[in-house]
Amino acid sequence: MLKKIDYKILYELDYNSRQSYSEIAKKVNTSKQVVGYHLNQLVEEGYIKKFLTIFDLSKLGFTLYKIYVRLFNISEKEEDEIIEFLKNHKNVAWLVRTEGIYDIAFALHAETINEIDQILLRLEDKYGNKISEKVVNRVITGEFFHKDYLLERKENTTRKGFVFQTLEKKEKIDEIDWKIIAKLSKDSRASIIDMAKDVPISADAVGKRIKSLEKSGIIRNYILILNDAKLNQIRYKVLLKVHHFNDKVNRRFLQFCREHPNITFYNRNIGTWEIEIDLEIKKSEEFRSIMRLIKKEFADSIREYFSLMVYDVNKFDFIPMGG
Repeated sequence: MLKKIDYKILYELDYNSRQSYSEIAKKVNTSKQVVGYHLNQLVEEGYIKKFLTIFDLSKLGFTLYKIYVRLFNISEKEEDEIIEFLKNHKNVAWLVRTEGIYDIAFALHAETINEIDQILLRLEDKYGNKISEKVVNRVITGEFFHKDYLLERKENTTRKGFVFQTLEKKEKIDEIDWKIIAKLSKDSRASIIDMAKDVPISADAVGKRIKSLEKSGIIRNYILILNDAKLNQIRYKVLLKVHHFNDKVNRRFLQFCREHPNITFYNRNIGTWEIEIDLEIKKSEEFRSIMRLIKKEFADSIREYFSLMVYDVNKFDFIPMGG
């Protein structure tokens, strides 16, 4: 069973998962040895699934698409085969199994729409007879929010958010930068010394490169992917169809998301589902309460919504070459 210090460490790692033991220790008022022990236990016992680096995909020249798939007449073995196909594809950044109107959700990013088309055609060629519906949305912008619920913080506190799709122009980076990006995509806590062995440049040079990537906005933040089952919590993905959702309403909705401690993700799309949010909660009653509040606050703007329970995160590598 987790202790209060474990939740404090998880929160600090979600705020910046590249923080050193010493940096975290100062914030949670303990020693770096204690932080190291608890962090290693959290990893070994499976509470942490991944240390994730968030990149601005626009600045790397990528456009992101979310795809939701409904399967039919399929065995568990066949579904596992589809999951493996997607998991091993270098352009698949995120892949989950869900319970609800869709069975699988995944994110693809590429430099051209033709790349996306070819990937989806290949999926259709291999497994089209098992797919009853496939919905494709283009992500316009998206934002992650820190997990304030870990510290039991209440609503109405605006949290720091960080955008992963800014629609800004592509930055010029070289092969060494790409190698560093690939390492950080796999593990945001990857050590500078280990990266220097593979790049190869000096550790000091790697550190300077990372700072430059942060300063340019290519690296947006470092967070955690938690194991919901181990934490006895539920992750819901809510897909919304909206109308009269102008800039003013969208800003108000985004502010609502930033202030609610259990909403950890938001994105706006072109496609069937124009808004998508993630909720991390302990009980289904909390979900109903939050959705009642959203429907009340935005009654004139929400036409329809569906919820998906995410029960298995199969992949989360932000950059294709990290796949």
